[in-house]
Amino acid sequence: MTRRNEENSARANAFVDAYRQASAVQFQSQPPDLRAQLTDAETHGWPDVEYMLHYAAYCHAATSALPQAARIAAAVDQMRKLADRLGDPVVGAMTTAIEARVRGSALNDGDVNLEQDEVDLAHAIARLDDADPESPFRGIAFFACAIAYAQSAAVQLEVDMYDRVEAANHNLPDQYHELRTITLREVAQNRVSALLDLACEQAELGNRDEAAKMAAEALDRPLVRVLGACSEAIDRQLAELQVLSALARRPPLLRPPTTHPSQHPGIAAFEHLATAIRLTDSGQSEAAADAALQAGEELQGEMIRTMHGYALSIAARRHPQDPLIEQYIHTLAEDRRHARQRLIGAARARIQAESVRIENAKLTERAFSDELTGLGNRHALARHLGAIARSVSPDVVAVLLVDIDEFKAINDAFGHLVGDEVLRRVGRLLDGHVRAGDVVVRLGGDEFVVVAHGAGTEQAITSAQRLIEVAADAGWSEVAEGLRVGISVGVSAGHPADVHSLIDQADQGLYRAKQSGRGRVAMID
Repeated sequence: MTRRNEENSARANAFVDAYRQASAVQFQSQPPDLRAQLTDAETHGWPDVEYMLHYAAYCHAATSALPQAARIAAAVDQMRKLADRLGDPVVGAMTTAIEARVRGSALNDGDVNLEQDEVDLAHAIARLDDADPESPFRGIAFFACAIAYAQSAAVQLEVDMYDRVEAANHNLPDQYHELRTITLREVAQNRVSALLDLACEQAELGNRDEAAKMAAEALDRPLVRVLGACSEAIDRQLAELQVLSALARRPPLLRPPTTHPSQHPGIAAFEHLATAIRLTDSGQSEAAADAALQAGEELQGEMIRTMHGYALSIAARRHPQDPLIEQYIHTLAEDRRHARQRLIGAARARIQAESVRIENAKLTERAFSDELTGLGNRHALARHLGAIARSVSPDVVAVLLVDIDEFKAINDAFGHLVGDEVLRRVGRLLDGHVRAGDVVVRLGGDEFVVVAHGAGTEQAITSAQRLIEVAADAGWSEVAEGLRVGISVGVSAGHPADVHSLIDQADQGLYRAKQSGRGRVAMID
């Protein structure tokens, strides 16, 4: 194994280990100590691993039994900084989804712009749908979107995201196989939670048999954690399964012994709700209402709003013989269901609209891009020159017209595949050795142009000479044995309003450079 391969393997292992911790620390009482791992990742220059370690810190704080607003904010702030540093659209989309969830949570003191959160989330999903299918972040990012939708009780959208997670995991490279296992386990567990939400919705609407059917389907799915292990996450799952058992009209699950009381309020609330459901089914409405009220007092956390509504509806049915109360409860439940359906429909429409916008942007970009080199094409140059000509900027502008020397001879001697690679490499060379903000375009054939803003004649000549030297020393033997490549450059500089004339002058300069022996810079007097 080469040193580079060893480095990549170590980096992938560190990334997977960070995500494993993000999964393991949820609902636990003590925050993880990640300082040594963060230092190691920073020393190695692995910002992706740093990002996942801060994500682990966020996961713990977000699932803690006690408010952790400051720790959540600190973790998300670090994640945003690293996402901007990485410049990876997948990481950016994942961070956007997490930010939307945090803004919509109860920890945000009600300072929420739900409309903007929905727009941001739709944009993130559309970007992920279009992103690199092999990115190790992609499935995790879809999972973050699922949790954001669970935050607003948009369960159908949550399930949509789990489908995307599973599809994304099929494309993961082999070194991330354990990442696939962890993520699919989390998805399997959360699907059960989503089915519990949907079953509670049906029960609240009075569709008790449908609720029982959905609960039975959830119970019959493979369990994804070993019951009886001492962790808050496992205790929470068991509590959810107790509610599902009550909804499915099955006997209570045998609870394995625990060595510590749960610190998470949602777990006790599930126990109360399961009791309320069983008492309701047995006709004990008074006792059921008391248990449901106990559940409702603690079902205030995020991701359990549907169950909260169901608990309140049981409590309100303390006197089920009153038909007006029953009608009122049913009307409220229907109104809540319709509101969720409108939210889901609007969200799906936003995602579709964002997908269309991204696709249109790609089509537009392709219209202005050279397919072989990825640089701008003649259309891009015309658009740029038009903008320059209309500019009122007093800065000068320089034009460098570049031509590959004896390119036909290269094609004849080495073949068109080598010729295409020469064009690609020259394009990368030019793009990599001009200033930020300079525009590089392939005109066609073996001709390129560089438009340099704020560059006068002397600076343009210096830049052109540097490009010629870099091209000559580019290691062309790696492409084909015996291959040598040189370029000639014509230069002009002047006022932006005269940019079209500058193109003609640079062309004349290029002709002079060719006539003078190639591999040089020239301009007209």
